[in-house]
Amino acid sequence: MIFDVKNLAENIRELRMQNNLSQKSFGEKFGVSQKEVSHWETGFRVVPTAILVKICLEFDITPNEILGKL
Repeated sequence: MIFDVKNLAENIRELRMQNNLSQKSFGEKFGVSQKEVSHWETGFRVVPTAILVKICLEFDITPNEILGKL
């Protein structure tokens, strides 16, 4: 599947904010730093697949939902 990094970045940020989580608390849930979450949200880095799966399971969404438009 081809996806738009910008969509993923926006969706990570939107998901985090919908759940009233700071970047720090979101990162702690998945074992990464606040800075790493910031990098994901700006599209500077892409979320590793293993963490993407954990995010999907934690928030009960599909990979297609997080990679595409929420």
